[in-house]
Amino acid sequence: MRLAAGAAGLAILALTASAPMAAAPAADAPAPACFRVDQWEGTTAASPRDLYIRVGAHDIWHLGMAEECSGALSQGRVRVDAFIVSGGFICKPSDLELSVAPSGFSTAFPCTVGEMHKLTPDEAAGLPKKWIP
Repeated sequence: MRLAAGAAGLAILALTASAPMAAAPAADAPAPACFRVDQWEGTTAASPRDLYIRVGAHDIWHLGMAEECSGALSQGRVRVDAFIVSGGFICKPSDLELSVAPSGFSTAFPCTVGEMHKLTPDEAAGLPKKWIP
């Protein structure tokens, strides 16, 4: 009986000792991806719910619309007339409000960004050319 109680005590001690290590956040966790609004170079529509933007010379970001964006009904280049950015950095969808117009149209429509992420080089290379801003 003593042996079983001692083994149970050691098991509890081992679990307790390792619990804080398991709960601690990883030191090398990636920082949220952000970009400055003045790095935004161009915008294309893949569908009414999917916009792609070029950021700087090399990065492509996907903006997933919260609902269909009337300014992005046609695939290809679109014009972003107005955007409001919290601060000067775009890090999350709520940092950004868009008004989007199809290329050649004068009327822009408000569009709400639901999600956004930076594409990997492989993801960007896999996009059809007409979707690359």
